[in-house]
Amino acid sequence: MERAVVAMARDPALETAVMDVLWDSHTHLSPAEVRKQLNVERAYTTVMTVLVRLWNKGLLERVKQGKTF
Repeated sequence: MERAVVAMARDPALETAVMDVLWDSHTHLSPAEVRKQLNVERAYTTVMTVLVRLWNKGLLERVKQGKTF
């Protein structure tokens, strides 16, 4: 059976909005905190995906807190 692969288009405006939230905070934020500060309604998983992509690009660093980053 073939699997259809659906790729979500990258949203540069959302990446910019996430970076703006992080730059304005001057501290480390959790994905939930970033999501709360965004002026748009986005799913938690969407914000996490954007954060991971920005981290993969070398634009963010991760800080381990307990068992999570």
